[in-house]
Amino acid sequence: MDKAKEQYEIGYLLKPTLKEEDISSFLLKLSDDITKRNGMVISEGKTKKQTLAYPIKKETSAMFNWIKFSLDPIFIREIKDIMDANPVVLRFLIIKTKEEKRKEPSSIKVFSIAKKTAQTEQQIIEKESVQEEEIDKKIEELLGEN
Repeated sequence: MDKAKEQYEIGYLLKPTLKEEDISSFLLKLSDDITKRNGMVISEGKTKKQTLAYPIKKETSAMFNWIKFSLDPIFIREIKDIMDANPVVLRFLIIKTKEEKRKEPSSIKVFSIAKKTAQTEQQIIEKESVQEEEIDKKIEELLGEN
């Protein structure tokens, strides 16, 4: 990711009367608005109906969703203006988030996994040798009977 870009997340409430296609087209347009400004969508949530704790613009429920993206900070004002101008948006919040870093497994965990794997392999080898011994005894018994 570019040094100039920051990570953001928008949580938004849409009018509950919207159809599934309208919600999808809203999300697509929002994603396009971000990518047109050289941003990148990182992840997005699944839209769900939410009962509101208090009415917002005379609505008691809304469709809630979120989108996480990276964007140059100079374009955040434009995204805010786009959200403000959209009549289907009841409310939204843009927050700056920290970049998620992957944790490397600790050497202790790797060692314990390797140790368990070695123990399991040793058990398999021991079982195979026990089975071979049992097979040899059976063969001897059968040959001895003839």
